[in-house]
Amino acid sequence: MLALLCLLPMALLLLNVANENRRITSQQAIDNLATYLNLIDDDFDDTVYSASQLLASLALSQEQWLAPSKQCNQRFFNLNSQYSQYSNIYSVALNGDIVCSATNNELTANLADRKYIQEALAGKPLAVGAATLGRLSKKVIMPVAAPLTNSFGEVVGVIAVSIGLDDLLNEQHTLFDMQRSSLGNITTTLWQTDGTVLARVPDTIAITGKVAKDSVLFKTLIENLGSHKTLEVKGLDDQARWYAFTQIGDRDSELVMSAGLPTKELFANADEVYEHTIIVLISASILILLGSWLLAEIAVRRPVSRLATLAEQVSEGKRGIRVGRIYGADELVTLGKSFDEMVSYLEKNEREQEITQEALQQAKQDLEGKVLERTLAVETASQQAIQRAELLEQQRLEIIIMNELTDMLQACHTLDDSWPVIGRSLENLFGHSFGAIYTYRDSGNALVTGVRWGETNNNHFDTFSPEDCWALRLGRAWFYEADSRHPPCEHLGEGHSSDYICVPMLADGKTLGVLHIELQGDDMTEQATAELAQAVAGRLALALSNIKLRQTLRNLSMRDVLTGLYNRRFVDEVFENEIARCQRNGKSLSVLMIDVDHFKFFNDTYGHEAGDVVLKAMGGLLRQHFRKTDLPCRLGGEEFLVILPECDSDAAMMLAEALRQKVANLALVHKGKSLSTVTASIGIASWPVPFDDETLLFNAADAALYAAKNAGRNQVRLAQLPDTEAED
Repeated sequence: MLALLCLLPMALLLLNVANENRRITSQQAIDNLATYLNLIDDDFDDTVYSASQLLASLALSQEQWLAPSKQCNQRFFNLNSQYSQYSNIYSVALNGDIVCSATNNELTANLADRKYIQEALAGKPLAVGAATLGRLSKKVIMPVAAPLTNSFGEVVGVIAVSIGLDDLLNEQHTLFDMQRSSLGNITTTLWQTDGTVLARVPDTIAITGKVAKDSVLFKTLIENLGSHKTLEVKGLDDQARWYAFTQIGDRDSELVMSAGLPTKELFANADEVYEHTIIVLISASILILLGSWLLAEIAVRRPVSRLATLAEQVSEGKRGIRVGRIYGADELVTLGKSFDEMVSYLEKNEREQEITQEALQQAKQDLEGKVLERTLAVETASQQAIQRAELLEQQRLEIIIMNELTDMLQACHTLDDSWPVIGRSLENLFGHSFGAIYTYRDSGNALVTGVRWGETNNNHFDTFSPEDCWALRLGRAWFYEADSRHPPCEHLGEGHSSDYICVPMLADGKTLGVLHIELQGDDMTEQATAELAQAVAGRLALALSNIKLRQTLRNLSMRDVLTGLYNRRFVDEVFENEIARCQRNGKSLSVLMIDVDHFKFFNDTYGHEAGDVVLKAMGGLLRQHFRKTDLPCRLGGEEFLVILPECDSDAAMMLAEALRQKVANLALVHKGKSLSTVTASIGIASWPVPFDDETLLFNAADAALYAAKNAGRNQVRLAQLPDTEAED
């Protein structure tokens, strides 16, 4: 490291010399670029001057240049051959036609539109035209013209030469390469100020004659034309070069010249010296490092490596090893002795620790055994507490659900109202288990499905006999296991594969039905579900018994015992509700008032029992004839009332007439004897047309009924407003 620090000042000096050499070399190349452009500019001026001298000498014998002939063309050709910088020498008549040409081209051309021809014909001593593509030579040329005058000083024509710019550029490029071989890759471009590339040497990308005004090179050229700067710019071929710029000719000239040298070539020699310097520095550094490494290897690394190896072995648990005698620095010898003493101390200390560790390990094992015993006891107690808490929570939820179910069932008036309530509550109570409640029909000979909940893959009959259920046959809960020897109930479909329990629903010594639950889970879960099912069955049986009792009492208070129709009390309760419902829906409501004709005759002739037969037959006919939404009632004696919601007067008239005919067709028999023909008179009243006051409907229908009776009975009459009846 010290050797490298000593080498650092020399390295910095060499790097500074290399950088300075690189700067001087690049500056020389940049100066050569500027010199090259100045030479081209001077050569251009010399060429224009020599052209003016040539034209002046040729203008002395103007007569021979304005007579078109092969001799004239040959003379121009011979002159043009002597000057390599000219691409053509030609004469032009006053009308702009070419008279003679060094190119000896027979194609006629007119140059009257050329500005330099116009200036020469106007008497300008020397007219220089804009660089352009030659019409005959097809090369980039710049024409120079002088007027031809007669002895009277009158302009009679023009004589001109075409300077070949690309030939001039190639000649100067070749000459400069020969003089300065180090700039052999110089690229020269002749521009017009509109961005047109007039010539490029060498033209490796064939851009001569094309417009490159959007290129970075041209934009940089225009921006820095008057500053004489040398800048690094990307060329037309996207290669980085150092460029010099200059304007060719006078200030009004539209010609601009750029010369560029690749950046790599510009710094090639300097970079080579710089690289040699770096190589020398690296080589010296390597030699110093090798010497230092050899010294460190013998005096330091090997002893240290030996110590490190032994230390690693000691750390891995090996004992009985020693460093012994080592050769090297005094510090390393001392370190070796200290290492041997440390190993001896470690061996002694480890023996003492082993004894202590064995005692601690034994104490640890004893303590862990006691801790494990107490942990197991705590976990067992905790698990039992959790199970008790879960059981209590489950029981609490079950009690809440059952209490809510009991409260809601007390508000149900019919069994049909209770089934949705029971289904939702039991589904929450029994989770995902499938279940159903079956109740006895009124006849008591079969059971039908009241409600079901949950999903199952097994089949269940909707109706079955009490003999099909083992729980009903035995009078107690029936627990079925799929893998047991007991048969399943016959109200289940074939292939029943689930465990289940059927519990009779008993209340007041009567069996109301059966509760069926499919069991899921382990034995403990099934047992808990079975116990819950039995408790639920008892409470549901009592609740359903109360509902049936309330339903029976309601039917007794709302229905006529003889005919089974609603009574007058029911009419008073529902009439206003039906009117309100039809009013909300925008519908009509009609009322039929019906009276059996000559009913007293039946009682007097056949007896009151025959009269009851007639009334029962009328009740059955009314239930059969009207819709389920219609409300047939018995008002008393032989008088009946039918409320027809959502029915106008026309529809009511049709229904009443059909009823009248059915009554007349009744064939009644009492005690083996046929009774006389029964007829009925019917009065109709409709709301809101013609009666918009619903309180008048019953009286209006009654009035229409008496009108039918007065007209001869067995008729149907529609009630009308008083003024309408007067008009009729």
